[in-house]
Amino acid sequence: SAWSSYSVCSKTCGGGVQSRTRTCSEGSGGGATCASLGLTQTLQTRTCNTGTCPVPVDCSCTSWSSYSVCSKTCGSGSQTRTRTCVEAVNGGATCASLGLTQTSQSRTCNTATCPVPR
Repeated sequence: SAWSSYSVCSKTCGGGVQSRTRTCSEGSGGGATCASLGLTQTLQTRTCNTGTCPVPVDCSCTSWSSYSVCSKTCGSGSQTRTRTCVEAVNGGATCASLGLTQTSQSRTCNTATCPVPR
């Protein structure tokens, strides 16, 4: 019979294998045999997806920025700092799995009581 279609590749990268098959039925009545016709091979394999696999890259974050200027000069203001995180690619560790979900932090500042105007 004709060759079947090749199977799905066993790997998506890094070199997998595909195979295909065929059958050969011996004829009745003294016809030519499969072997005499060169049809003894019933399985073929080939390599596939031989490209290198992409390297996993874990989540990474920049250093924290400096805190912003305090929002008040007295009476308890706030200031903020930020950072930027780049999510993992190619199966690397995610930001969440590394505990890097926070990209903004705030804190109080200038907590002293404001002077009473006279």
